[in-house]
Amino acid sequence: MNSSPSPDIPTDDPNGMRDPMVVRTEELKRSIEIWAVGRTFANTPQEKVEGKHSLGAYLEQETGIPKRRIYGIMHLETKTTTWSIADKIIAAIERPDLTPETIPNPRWSQERWHKYMAERGCI
Repeated sequence: MNSSPSPDIPTDDPNGMRDPMVVRTEELKRSIEIWAVGRTFANTPQEKVEGKHSLGAYLEQETGIPKRRIYGIMHLETKTTTWSIADKIIAAIERPDLTPETIPNPRWSQERWHKYMAERGCI
């Protein structure tokens, strides 16, 4: 089995093309919201001055995912989110029970998907 990435899988991921599996952003947002119930985050500039983190700043600190990307998830800027990002968030909030359903990346063609699965001996 070849351990190097397929040349068809880009190493950068500006448009969510890298990961073969994704989650629906709406489900990931819901998971974050459920987890956040009962937690206190900064909602005003004054609270930030007082040392509280916003939800985005907290998740950025815990996951390394830029706050802007967290904002995009919470405002449903995309329909799907890559599995690698969702996994970091779920691990950081320590709630595997809130893991959204994983689905094949809809941005991948059927041919690309079959090639990926064949490389892994799945088909």
